[in-house]
Amino acid sequence: MAELPRGIYWDKGQTPPRCHATAILRADQNATAAGIDKALLALAALWNQLRVGTLPTLDGAAVPASSFEWLLGYGRKAFEIAGSKHPVPRKLRAPNTFNSVDPQGGGLAIDGSGLKFDSGIAQNQATEQFCVQFTGDTPLSVTRAVVETSLLLESMRDAASGKAPLLVSASFTGFNREDRRSWLDFHDGLSNLRSGDERRSVIETRPQGLAKSDKWLAGGTYMAFIRLRVDVRLWRSLTNDMREALVGRTKISGCPVVAIDTAGMVTADPLCPVQGTTEVDADPGNARFLEPPDGVDGKSRLSHVQRANHHMAKHRIYRQGYEFFENPTLGRPFEVGLNFVSFQENPDRLFFMLKTDTWLGGTNFGGAAGPEVLHVVAGAVFACPPIIEGEAYPGASTFSDAGPLIA
Repeated sequence: MAELPRGIYWDKGQTPPRCHATAILRADQNATAAGIDKALLALAALWNQLRVGTLPTLDGAAVPASSFEWLLGYGRKAFEIAGSKHPVPRKLRAPNTFNSVDPQGGGLAIDGSGLKFDSGIAQNQATEQFCVQFTGDTPLSVTRAVVETSLLLESMRDAASGKAPLLVSASFTGFNREDRRSWLDFHDGLSNLRSGDERRSVIETRPQGLAKSDKWLAGGTYMAFIRLRVDVRLWRSLTNDMREALVGRTKISGCPVVAIDTAGMVTADPLCPVQGTTEVDADPGNARFLEPPDGVDGKSRLSHVQRANHHMAKHRIYRQGYEFFENPTLGRPFEVGLNFVSFQENPDRLFFMLKTDTWLGGTNFGGAAGPEVLHVVAGAVFACPPIIEGEAYPGASTFSDAGPLIA
C-alpha cells in the first residue's frame, strides 16, 4: 500500500517543524544503479536512526529525535544513471524545467516567468540527481543530518579511484519565523490550502494523471525547491503604499487590499479585522479575510496575492516554505530570503502559475511592472515516490534488483 512521503505536513493537527535543510546529492558520472542503491540503502538506514533518536557514532547515547523527518526526491538526472529501471518521468521533462545560468551570471530561471537567477551564482546547484529534505524542531536536528549524510557518503569512496557513488554537492538551511511573517515584513502563508483532504487532494499523485511508465509514482508527489534571495534593501526603499499594493495586503493587519487609487494609495477591506483584533491571523473571526476577495478593482487584481490565487483549486499548490539568513562575508553584505518548497500532484500546477500572464507570468513578485525583489539562487523539481511497505527507501525499484524487502 502506498503512503505519502513523510515530511509533508498536510493533515489536520500537523504543524511543520521550525527548522529545515535541503541537501543536494550529486552522483558520480560513472555511478551505476547498483552503487546508487547501496548508497541510498545506507542513507535510509542512517536517516531512520535519526528519526528514532539513535546514532552509532555516539555509542548508544540518546539523540533527541526533535520531530525529525526526511523526504527523498529524484531529479531528472537520477533516471539517466546507468542501469536505472525507470525512464525520466514525463512531468520532469520540458517545459517543467529550469534554465541554466547564463555564462556571465543571471538570466531567466524559468521561461515565461519574471524570475531571474542571482547574478552572483555560476550554476544552478539544485539540478542534480537527488535531494533530501530534512525537517526538525531544532537547528541541530537538521544540520546534524546534513553532516552525517556528508560523512557517510564520503566514507564510501573507492580506495583506488577516490570516488564515491554519491556526494553532498550543496545544502540549504532555513527556519520558520514565530511571527509568521516573511522578510518582506508581511504575513506569509495566510492563503494556503486548508489542512486535511483539501491539501492531500492537491499533493498526492493519482494513477489516472500518470503516464503508464510513471505509475510507480502513484501515491507520491512532486516537490519544487527554489532558493529565493529577497532584495530587502530595495524593498525597504519603497513606500508603504507601494509595498502593500504589490503584496495585496496591509502590512500590519494583513487585511486584503480592495482598491488602489490613481495616486497609488491603498484601501483595505473596511470590515477587516474584526473588532477587538489587530491582525487577521490572531482570531478565528478573521478567517474570511485569509483568502483574497473577488470584489477588488483592476489595480488590486495585479497584486501578488490575487495573481497567485484566482480561487481556482485546479491550479493551487501546497506551500511549505522556510526563511533563511546568510552572514555577511568580505565584500558581500548579509543576505536573506526564502526556501520556497511546494508539493503538488503535478508540477504543471506550479509552472502554470509562474508562466501564465494573468497569474504570475512575466512578473517578479506582483503588480504590473514591479521591482525585481526576488532572485533565484537554486531551483529544481523532484519526483518524490511514495512509501511502499517492504521497500528499503522510497523509489527503490528504480535502482534495486531485490524488489521490496519483507518487513
